[in-house]
Amino acid sequence: MNNELWENVVDNYPYPIAYQAQRFLTQQNPEIKFNELIKLSEWILRYVSILALLFYLNSERKSAEISQKIIESLYNPSMGIWIKIGEMIMKLFKTRNRFWHYDLETFYKMKLEDLNKIVEERNKMFHFSINLSEE
Repeated sequence: MNNELWENVVDNYPYPIAYQAQRFLTQQNPEIKFNELIKLSEWILRYVSILALLFYLNSERKSAEISQKIIESLYNPSMGIWIKIGEMIMKLFKTRNRFWHYDLETFYKMKLEDLNKIVEERNKMFHFSINLSEE
């Protein structure tokens, strides 16, 4: 691991990300460490999605349809919902040829596949299905 990078994250990133990064770095148990990495990914995703949401809310032109979807989805946001919020906002600004923050666009374009894999693994870990059918 790049120690300089992790020190920068712990020392300079927003508190929820820095705190979770510290928990990840100090954990010795591999299973728990993996869980901490998933939680860190969640905080990063939330943070970036909130940045996209703030960019959207401060824009001059908004979509009533997207605004309604965002409002409905924020009642109980999951990792998948945070991804969808960012995607909706990104698509809106792309289709309107409006300025879109380059870093946010790059994050969503390059990391979307990875984010979906993280959500899938997280869901496997934290949401389990119970077979209630009788044999």
